[in-house]
Amino acid sequence: MKPCARVLIPAGALALGLGIFLGFGTDQQKAGAWDVVSRPFLGPPEVVPWSPHERALLASLALDGLPPVPSDPSNRYSGNPAAAALGHRLFFDSRLSLTGTVSCSTCHKPGKAFTDGLARGRGIGTSKRNTRSLLGVARSTWQYWDGRRDSLWAQALSPVEDPAEHGLARTGFVAIVGADPGYRTAWNGVTGEIFPDFSDSGRFPPNASPLMDSAARAAWEAMAAVDRDLVNDTFAGLGKAIAAYEALLEPGPDALDGYLARVADGDDGATDEFGAEAIAGLRLFIGKGRCLECHNGPLLTNNEFHNTGVLSPPGELPDRGRVDGVRLAAADVFNCLSAFSDDHTCGELRFRRTGKTVIGATRTPTLRGITATAPYMHKGQIETLAGVVEHYNLAEEAMVGHNEAKPLGLIPRESRHLVAFLETLTPGFATPRGWLQAPPPFSEGEDGGPLVASDAWARATPPGADSAAVYLRLTNRGDVDVVLTDVDSPFGSGMIHHSSEADGMARMHHVDALTVPANETVRLAPGGLHLMLTGLEAALVAGQSFELQLYGDDVEATVVVNVRELTFVPE
Repeated sequence: MKPCARVLIPAGALALGLGIFLGFGTDQQKAGAWDVVSRPFLGPPEVVPWSPHERALLASLALDGLPPVPSDPSNRYSGNPAAAALGHRLFFDSRLSLTGTVSCSTCHKPGKAFTDGLARGRGIGTSKRNTRSLLGVARSTWQYWDGRRDSLWAQALSPVEDPAEHGLARTGFVAIVGADPGYRTAWNGVTGEIFPDFSDSGRFPPNASPLMDSAARAAWEAMAAVDRDLVNDTFAGLGKAIAAYEALLEPGPDALDGYLARVADGDDGATDEFGAEAIAGLRLFIGKGRCLECHNGPLLTNNEFHNTGVLSPPGELPDRGRVDGVRLAAADVFNCLSAFSDDHTCGELRFRRTGKTVIGATRTPTLRGITATAPYMHKGQIETLAGVVEHYNLAEEAMVGHNEAKPLGLIPRESRHLVAFLETLTPGFATPRGWLQAPPPFSEGEDGGPLVASDAWARATPPGADSAAVYLRLTNRGDVDVVLTDVDSPFGSGMIHHSSEADGMARMHHVDALTVPANETVRLAPGGLHLMLTGLEAALVAGQSFELQLYGDDVEATVVVNVRELTFVPE
């Protein structure tokens, strides 16, 4: 009886399908009907060897072809490990919001490929668009769905003052950071400067912002221009640190990369991780589906703006997308042309594409980690990958602007194959695990004593020399002057010296004590104050380093001294 029961259902479907196939409907409907009829009788699709042209296309998708993350010339801290460490802390710090409950990681969760699983991001309130993944985010100049920011550091600042996200005025943001000793030390390590004092609420109202409500704007306008500039400059620096961290968030290999590696070695066959349906879907992805037109390269995105006719959610006007975003980027006080940018070449901003062609266009997202980033599209309108494929298969008229997509003509079987391929794009990370979770609290050393010694160096010594000068920066982050009296080193006895020149003669004399005023930095440099090591037990060799201990009245600090070439001249 069981075999008969199994035949009855396909037989009914066969009768219906053949009726449609023989005389009713469009060619697309006939093909769909045949797919329904034939599906129970067909096994996996045949795995066909790739052509040389297809192999070249496949090779272009492999993550091992991804070049190093480019440096951002507008961000002086791009690629700076100390800045990335500072940005890492800022990214996970929920104190940096109006309610003390929202951080960057609230919406950008590592476990969801740095998205949040919601149709629209939710901080203090609900944002207007879907949260984009941060995997490979530093590889695009433009940020957000509409590209309304032209750098990663400018983008990092925007959520802070968004009432639906952090809801915190920039003056409040810098004040919270400045009140934390650990942050002040980290800032000094990145910039070489003392973090400005924003504790005077008369000069720096905690709710002052040029972008928020009328009260915040009025408080901002009432501030002195020099104080507004100080806030903006510090705010921009913190955004640059966050960007330095986010630049580390890179995708790691997935099942696609494993398959591409086998293809490169001449093995086109299916595996448990990348089956025949996924291979058939990949063939559609690079061919009939025309997906490569936008989703190309190792990140599976061209990071350009396209109108693909995605319907707005019920009750909402169509999203104008890039046509508004490009205007906002040009007006942003932190854009590449601003005083806060470290480079003003700004080719992308100067020669941006505008006009009717970008109406309704949004930036192509990466498909890396896409299985973890549902729901999809710029407002989370589509819940599943099957729904996304169906959207592009139909390619209906856009509500605003012109839909660049064209109907694909996929039959259901092909759509399933394309989805099977997309389901292999699981999230992976090339980023070390420690960067993917909240950092531990600042250590005692980081937020300990008031004296911070940094940037120490000495020249290599010639054979037979028994002394060497050490130069460095001393920062007092406390409210009381610090007095240094002693220096200790494993290489020789240390003391404080001062060099000067008079009547063409260089003079050097011993200094009993060195005062570092409260909240100030003292530089020890050639031709002035320096530390002198005498009775050297061995020559100093370029490339080596050693520790130096500094002592004073109830204060001490340790610094690593880097030995430079004998002919080294500081800038």
